Amino acid sequence: MLLSKIIDNSGTKIHYLDSTHASDPALTPLVISPGLSETAEEYMDLLEFMLPRRSVVLSYRGRGKSDTPDTGYNLSEHITDLAAVIRDTGLTKHHIMGYSRW
Repeated sequence: MLLSKIIDNSGTKIHYLDSTHASDPALTPLVISPGLSETAEEYMDLLEFMLPRRSVVLSYRGRGKSDTPDTGYNLSEHITDLAAVIRDTGLTKHHIMGYSRW
């Protein structure tokens, strides 16, 4: 039921999950920015729970099925990962949920 996709963000492959196929387009989608060391797969239950709201979650570089480049782990690179996923999904309006574990 979840779309699993890998996109290219300036040479770094970024993986994300998207519940688009089972969602209601009348509801504003949710984009999830996972916390430290978390992967998109850890949010699969939440994506299913949120249905019929479309939800998208990515694995930032160095996590899950995304590439692990030698460099590029500062805030600006993570923002480009998130922006690349949002661009690829075609979302023009969405909510963002951020979560961080310390």
